[in-house]
Amino acid sequence: MSISEADMAGTNTLAMTREIAQSTGWRDKAAVIAMIGSPIFNILALIVMSPIFIPVTKYFADHATNGVVFSVLGFPITPELGAQLMVTLLNIGIMFAGPLLGFLAERLGYSKLLPIALAIYTVAGGAGLIIDSPQGLLLSRLALGLAAASISICCYSLVGERYKGADRARMLSYQSALIMFTGLVGLFASGWVASAAGWRAPFAVYLFGFPMFLVALVAMRPGEDAHQEKAVNPGMGVLLPLWPLYLTLIPFNIIAYMTTVHLPFVLATDGVADPKYQGPIMATSFLMNIMTSLLYGRIAAKVSKRWIFAAIVAIFATSDLIIGLGHGWVAMTLGTWVAGLAGGLMTPFFVNTILNRAPEAARATAIGLMYTMMYIGDFANPFVLTPLRHQIGNHEVFALVGVVAAVAALLQALSRWTPLGPDTRQTA
Repeated sequence: MSISEADMAGTNTLAMTREIAQSTGWRDKAAVIAMIGSPIFNILALIVMSPIFIPVTKYFADHATNGVVFSVLGFPITPELGAQLMVTLLNIGIMFAGPLLGFLAERLGYSKLLPIALAIYTVAGGAGLIIDSPQGLLLSRLALGLAAASISICCYSLVGERYKGADRARMLSYQSALIMFTGLVGLFASGWVASAAGWRAPFAVYLFGFPMFLVALVAMRPGEDAHQEKAVNPGMGVLLPLWPLYLTLIPFNIIAYMTTVHLPFVLATDGVADPKYQGPIMATSFLMNIMTSLLYGRIAAKVSKRWIFAAIVAIFATSDLIIGLGHGWVAMTLGTWVAGLAGGLMTPFFVNTILNRAPEAARATAIGLMYTMMYIGDFANPFVLTPLRHQIGNHEVFALVGVVAAVAALLQALSRWTPLGPDTRQTA
């Protein structure tokens, strides 16, 4: 009995269908890994510098002539300023490139830009292992910030594209929890590695971007983002309704980053000046971050945006008041833990709010603007509050900010208007 050409065609079609289905299954699994796992590289970009600030300053001093490492437009860069720029340039890269990278992601496609960003991240971050020039180190940090922003924008936009309602909130919850866990482990591990193997050694963590780059390549589907390439960009005008929220992010982040920027000075005032004791007190807040991050999906399904926002601000207010009115490491640790409860909620909350409100074609730009506004708040915090802290005292500035935040939370709870937009549950 012979097999007809039609039978052969049917058999080949079936085999091809199975191969396509299997390929699609692998790509789906890789996409989930890439979407959830890639955002950890943003926090790794930030925390690696924390335990090596002093040795990097010394390294820059070894390359200085008469106390100047190099000059930019005639402005002298001292060793301490150079070490600070290792953090500042990273933040500037994230802050100013947000909208531009969002626009690029929408034109090129999220799944296509993600592996490119991971490749740049790996090279720019790993450069710290071998680059000797202070200028080269600083340029690598700027490139790292650009790549880190691109990674987060692509991952959040992909979650917004592929998931809706409760599923989206759950995915953002898992993302945030993994980011906070990475921050906890990374902060302890980078200090230990730097102590054991030298200040360059922690930069090796950036090489983990390469395996994720391979995962992102597997996840990338040919033609998947074709609609984005052909779509007409709606322009910034469609995001005008979100500007009350964007402007709110600036003072919100000034409040949210009080413990990050000012707690070390309060601890020193209370007799806890040694970094090996300060580090664990600050790092343990990540445990609270992880807990509330995992709970976010359930909270978003039951509580409206206005009340979640009011609760986050109220928690930060409580933290600042505990630190402002209390004394000693026990009170400072408690205040840090309370802040951690709000810290675990804020990123998935704001990302989900923006994904729900932004037009689909402008989601990446919307997320990029969110990062810009958040980092403006981070950047503004020391300029706004450090002079005030010097005038009224370390504990007192926390108490004052806590009172302001408490009033803001109360006003939001009593008012029906919110800068977040229509007051609905985020999974509705």
